[in-house]
Amino acid sequence: MGLDSLSAGVWYVAIDFQLFALMLVLLWLARRMADRTSAQRWMTLVLVGGLAAWSLLVFNTDPGWDNWAVYFFAAYALGALAWWGTHTLTGPHELSGGAGGERCVHPFCTC
Repeated sequence: MGLDSLSAGVWYVAIDFQLFALMLVLLWLARRMADRTSAQRWMTLVLVGGLAAWSLLVFNTDPGWDNWAVYFFAAYALGALAWWGTHTLTGPHELSGGAGGERCVHPFCTC
């Protein structure tokens, strides 16, 4: 049909949506499993870092997984870990809406 670029675009959007949803689930799990903010930070590192390692060492070795987020999660997680490692947050920020009173969703926020 000559629509290869359309198929590639739809595939990219589908993978990106899966990656975002997977990260959202991991952040939610870290928040539910940890009772304190500092524990939540470590739980986030364990969940995201663990799945990133698993993705790199297990799923990335099998091309049959290249239609699923876990195949690409290592790269996605490394980007998130790099951002978290280079940004220090001391109060409500853009991820929580910025208006005072809300609890931050960023795992390394100190508010």
